Amino acid sequence: MKTPKTQREAILMHLSYGGKLSAIEATKKQFGYCTKLSTRISDYIKEGFVFIKEKKTRKTIFGESCYYFEYSLDFKKTSKKLINSLLYQ
Repeated sequence: MKTPKTQREAILMHLSYGGKLSAIEATKKQFGYCTKLSTRISDYIKEGFVFIKEKKTRKTIFGESCYYFEYSLDFKKTSKKLINSLLYQ
């Protein structure tokens, strides 16, 4: 396993090991402070990756409901060869 050098690699590596990721989590240091997770996901989709997009709901500090999306890699529909080619180049 290589050490990620870019946001793109860090996000893909996290998802390829079964992790889930929301836009708020992507802004953390380990993901390179990514503020445009949906753009990164869109880039991966263009390359052939398939994702599961779950709509989540939580309460704000004011008691109102808000929603966000959490992404995970769909291992059944994404080629393992594609995942490995990017992670282990």
